Amino acid sequence: MVVIKRILIPALALLVLASGCGRKVKYDLPVGKSMVYVVTEQPGKEEEGKVLYSAPVETMEVNLRIKQRLSGNTAVTMTARPMPGKSHPMFGRDLGKLDILIGGNGKLLNVEGMGLPQEIRFFLPEFPVKMKKKAFWTEKIRVRFKSNEIDADLRHEFLGTREAAGRKCFFFKGTANYAIDEKVVNRDAGVNATLKYNFDYEENYYFDVGRGYVVKTEIFEKRRRNVIDNLTGRTELDAVDMNRKTLELAAVED
Repeated sequence: MVVIKRILIPALALLVLASGCGRKVKYDLPVGKSMVYVVTEQPGKEEEGKVLYSAPVETMEVNLRIKQRLSGNTAVTMTARPMPGKSHPMFGRDLGKLDILIGGNGKLLNVEGMGLPQEIRFFLPEFPVKMKKKAFWTEKIRVRFKSNEIDADLRHEFLGTREAAGRKCFFFKGTANYAIDEKVVNRDAGVNATLKYNFDYEENYYFDVGRGYVVKTEIFEKRRRNVIDNLTGRTELDAVDMNRKTLELAAVED
């Protein structure tokens, strides 16, 4: 974890390709309540053309305590902990705490505290205030998957409404891709190969139209690694691993 000092975060560079009046997206977080999200993960792999996922496992709870609202901005305290009865081997029951101030459309105005193992945007994403269906915008993100950390452009698109948890929700899809094609030659080690790495990433948000907050976020990660012998043309490694993560609102408590 890292300590985040008091900062002012600039607005995202939103490139919304839509004109005229659109649907209004505005947070209306329940002041004085705690929103409890459960994080579920499913590692997966691809073998002989078949996609295989393990059984879903609940990994942590994330609590958003909605403290107060002032001039359209909302103060939120976000904390994370392992599931009941579990404990992190290094951090125990405390997985960090952030005090956050967001604007009406989710713009981060201020963040301070101890960094959490989950991105703030998974729970409080920033949206254009109004948009039409098929409108899109981009933001710079850093994605961490296993031992890899990748800088990428995440392209969001507004796809209208869908149902989640029995509620009518605005649906937003974000996609990113990262690819490396690198030749590696080491005569002393007898290596003459081409490394191919392709990473596909997706974020889906379900934002409750009536209540004004995210009720579900889905994250999909897929990594393909190939090592090709340049002398023989033979593929020495062809491995695909994946992870599917769901962050779902489980309760709104006093």
